[in-house]
Amino acid sequence: MIPLMHNLKGKKVVIFGGGDVGLRKARYFIGECRVTVISMDFCEGFSDLKGSGAAECDGENCGLTLIKADLSALTDEELSGCIADCTVCVAATSDISLNNRIHAISVKKGLMFDNADGVEGNIIVPSVIRGRNYSIAISTGGRSPATARYMRRYFEKNAPQFDEMIELQCELRELLKSETESQSERKRIITATLDDENVWKELKNGKNTAMEYIRKVYL
Repeated sequence: MIPLMHNLKGKKVVIFGGGDVGLRKARYFIGECRVTVISMDFCEGFSDLKGSGAAECDGENCGLTLIKADLSALTDEELSGCIADCTVCVAATSDISLNNRIHAISVKKGLMFDNADGVEGNIIVPSVIRGRNYSIAISTGGRSPATARYMRRYFEKNAPQFDEMIELQCELRELLKSETESQSERKRIITATLDDENVWKELKNGKNTAMEYIRKVYL
């Protein structure tokens, strides 16, 4: 598999399974998609998620719907009906054979499908680090989801202030376009400022302070 950023704004995602795994998948999609979770039971976190601001985003473009159903009693035709109008399907039940039934139905429909346990789907929901200006996806290819989550926590704890640097670099690029004709020179300055530890240090005191340093040293 290869990483791919995909715009799913307003699309419907159906998740089968209301346990911890299903909750984690719902949290992943709910900020951008209309998420429907189907299960006989739902873990406690779903109540918090349904009542949170995350479920009340952009009107009808996203949100959370919980449907109670005995999945093991549903026929293939009924399961197919559950995902008739969705773009992404996720099987997150504790029953591998049920997950694989859902997989087979999803493949026939040509859906993007993630299988938490069973036959591998055509997508994997990664562990994601999000900032105001960036998103970073981490995946172990399904071999160790716990390690992916650890990597995310490690990065969040140890990463420098990327949001502020992205905003600083955006301002710097516009400044260089107006003051430096040479594209190669603009590229050199951009790269040098990113590699300059002093820029990162000055950035802790604000973008204006960092920009003053850049002007003094590089412009």
